[in-house]
Amino acid sequence: MCIRDRPDAWFDELARRLPEVRIHRFPMGSSGVAPEPELLARAHLLHTSDWFPDATSAPALRGIQLDTSGVDHVRGTSLWASDVPIATLGGIAPVPMAEYALMSILELAHRMPSIHRLRDARAWPGAKDRLADLTPRAIAGATVGIVGYGRIGREISRLAAPFGLRVLGVRRTDESLAAGSSAEKFDTGRAGGVDPAAGVVPLERLDEVLTQSDFLVVV
Repeated sequence: MCIRDRPDAWFDELARRLPEVRIHRFPMGSSGVAPEPELLARAHLLHTSDWFPDATSAPALRGIQLDTSGVDHVRGTSLWASDVPIATLGGIAPVPMAEYALMSILELAHRMPSIHRLRDARAWPGAKDRLADLTPRAIAGATVGIVGYGRIGREISRLAAPFGLRVLGVRRTDESLAAGSSAEKFDTGRAGGVDPAAGVVPLERLDEVLTQSDFLVVV
């Protein structure tokens, strides 16, 4: 059962690869149409993002595939407290999102937003203005604050290291993020621990990180 709105071609490919699986689509968008109770009671797999039925209404459920990397929004639901395994995009999302973050840092350091505006306006400045407004900023030795130092944050830290960037990570102090119910619910991926090369502080010290950061990434 898929609660996510996807193109027909996506479902066609899924059906081709898994011919033995019967797929039911209930995109919970503007229509807000929920699955029929009888169908939900027979569902074995649920693909969703932020819609979760009560565990008692889906007794046959064998697994949940989230359309997100994080699981904060699942905490407190009856499915989280159940024995149903939960899978995330944690093994997929960190790499492209970290690359995007590093690309954005490089774009800012190399004045690319200004360069694009000048290019579109066909108004390239003279040498004096170029020196004043478009001189790149060296990022080696600069500090990147990463608010949300989970799998994506750690991958950003890994990519930042070759550029000589100093990383300050901010994460919650809730130990259940690293052990206990969370670890039992889903695979934390290859970056299971905190990067020892980064300074990691609890959320209560966010202001300190903000005052030290040349660039800020909010995950």
